[in-house]
Amino acid sequence: MANARKKRSLTTAKRREIVWTAIRRNADRFTIHDIFLETELKKTTVRDLILSWVNSGHLERTGEAMTAEKRHPSDTYRLVKDCGIEPPVVKRDGSPNTVGVGREQMWRTMRIVGEFTVRGLTVFASTEANQVSESSVKVYLNYLEKAGYVFRTQPATRSTRARYRFQASRYTGPKPPMLRSNGRGRKVYDPNIEKVVWPKGGDDDE
Repeated sequence: MANARKKRSLTTAKRREIVWTAIRRNADRFTIHDIFLETELKKTTVRDLILSWVNSGHLERTGEAMTAEKRHPSDTYRLVKDCGIEPPVVKRDGSPNTVGVGREQMWRTMRIVGEFTVRGLTVFASTEANQVSESSVKVYLNYLEKAGYVFRTQPATRSTRARYRFQASRYTGPKPPMLRSNGRGRKVYDPNIEKVVWPKGGDDDE
């Protein structure tokens, strides 16, 4: 029962990683049921991810196999485009899913530039494919400051913008901290260490 509760509390990104890892272990031939048994996640979760990766060209259908559960043919798949340990983040139709890309760009840019203003981070973190808005930078920095990932080196005045510095000692990995709402307000969850980092003592389950 405890394991079932833990599975339900996993983030979408973590479920994606678990399924992708299982697929890479069975790269030459597998069914949806095979991955379902190995991961113990919901079968609908496994199916939706596999079909989205078929649509994106990372997997392909190879034939049919008899399944033990229903004794009728089931599609088999194989991995044809292995992009490494990080799973592809795509929509159901296989197109790139850009949700969270802006924060990934901000998180990476903060480490590179060290000290910055809201406007500066907006400019440096934006790319031609994905523009970051100044309002989203303000919101993200506000919560990263609460969680201790950045600190203010200069307050805003009438003539100058507030300046921030990335706290290098708080770098936990390549994945950007996430903002989540739970009905009582927002909290900061760090997927690199798989825990809520603000507020302190926050519930890790989602």
